Amino acid sequence: MVTETTETDRADLSVGPSVNLSELAATGQGFLSRWRPEMGNPDEVIRRKGFDYLREMERKNGFLYGVLRTRVQSLLSKKWNVRPASGEPRDLAIAAFVREALERVEGSFMDDLRNIAGAIRYGYSLAELVWEPWDSTRHGERIALRAIKDKPPEYFMFEADAYGNLKGLRHRFGTDRRLLPLNKFVHFAFEAEGENPYGHGLLSRSFWHDWFMREGWKFWAVYLERFGSPLVRATVPRGTTPAERKELEDLISSIQQRTGIVIPEGFALEFVEATRSGVAGYREFIEEQKEAIAVVVLGQTLTTYVGSRGSQALGTVHQHTKDDIIAADAEAMATVVNEQIIKRLVDANFAGVERYPAWTWEMTDLRDLEAFARVVVRLRNTGIRVPVEWAYRTFGIPIPQPGEEVLADSGRRDGALPTMSGSQPSGQGPGGDEPRSE
Repeated sequence: MVTETTETDRADLSVGPSVNLSELAATGQGFLSRWRPEMGNPDEVIRRKGFDYLREMERKNGFLYGVLRTRVQSLLSKKWNVRPASGEPRDLAIAAFVREALERVEGSFMDDLRNIAGAIRYGYSLAELVWEPWDSTRHGERIALRAIKDKPPEYFMFEADAYGNLKGLRHRFGTDRRLLPLNKFVHFAFEAEGENPYGHGLLSRSFWHDWFMREGWKFWAVYLERFGSPLVRATVPRGTTPAERKELEDLISSIQQRTGIVIPEGFALEFVEATRSGVAGYREFIEEQKEAIAVVVLGQTLTTYVGSRGSQALGTVHQHTKDDIIAADAEAMATVVNEQIIKRLVDANFAGVERYPAWTWEMTDLRDLEAFARVVVRLRNTGIRVPVEWAYRTFGIPIPQPGEEVLADSGRRDGALPTMSGSQPSGQGPGGDEPRSE
């Protein structure tokens, strides 16, 4: 649809009269009228309780710590890889440089990923990229990462323009109020929405269930202290002296520590058990909060609880639900790494790059790959042309370099991958001039 525009409007148009390339919906207009350059964290729990309270939740609630660790560790247990943009020599060299540059970062790159994944807990994470010159014997003089330093997220706040676009970071404390550039940091906002760079962390979402658990434990402890041991009721005859009563009270107070007691003649003791009916007890109340936390963090309960809570079939469904959540986390983190680490690393060292190498998680286990290989063989035998590069990428196998030794094709068709269309003939290497290693 063509719309009427003025000459002033046409200054913002380059594609056509119906496409406006300028941004119009400013945060300071309309229903978003509370825009300020420095954006405070909108998370109510963090604003009222602070980050220390969230960390205390994890320290004091073992169940909450366990399910959070399960979610993060299920992701970090996967291997990562850097896949070249293509089989061209330059793309292969760039991918090799990126892989080696990540491996030489101070400490473990997996620990850096764990720090970046802290956004899952708190809503967002920040890590500073520390650069240094690198005189590599293989890649020449380059600029590489010396470290990826995790920063406490509560020490910084974001600054944005009137449209909600981030301009940089500022320290919340101290005298240094400079605007820090975003490209110096790795910023991961978990489940961010509505131009909110602070995201929504799982600890805040678990706040009320954690609070109810704590209060439930307190009341349960009081109940056990009062009624865990039977209440002792003493019957004393008339005319008992204060000294005799005191002796009896001392005897009652020490019953829990004694295996036998001697009751003076004329006195009678009986034990009164606390009684309650129904199933609405403290254990049930706390279990309800645990299940709610498991759903918030893992999306289901049967990978946490076992026994009479579900069938094997339902447990399999719940496992698939958990796997889907982990896959979504993997995709989100891979996007952050590719856009904020890999792209910056490549741009700092190579000119004119249009297609970047892809940093990926290897999400498929060996059992899945074995079944998948059989499917590929059947597809090939039915005449479907399977691209070689796609097969290498799917199985996480590096594309062989010219002259590199490769496993020989055994000629079997009952499980081994055959030579596919576009690959080298049997008996020759990937370059076509080297015999295969037998």
